[in-house]
Amino acid sequence: MGFTLAEVLITLGIIGIVAAMTLPSIVNKIEKKDTSARLKKFYSAFNQAVRLSTVDNGPVSGWNNQVLYHDSEDLYKWFEEYIAPYMVILKNC
Repeated sequence: MGFTLAEVLITLGIIGIVAAMTLPSIVNKIEKKDTSARLKKFYSAFNQAVRLSTVDNGPVSGWNNQVLYHDSEDLYKWFEEYIAPYMVILKNC
């Protein structure tokens, strides 16, 4: 009443095929949850920086909003003035 070698190998092959089919979807779900958690954390930190900047610099409508969004230098200066002092920036690129 034992299993033959062929039966054991076939069973292991089937288990391997099922694992190979399900593993990518499990990894994908984990990566999506991780990305979602990181985005929520960034949104929270950025929102907090805007709120703190509002306390010091007044309402957002009073900030220098004449920035041309296609001019990266103006946008960087705006960010450095209003947002960056209220965030922990690990690396400036």
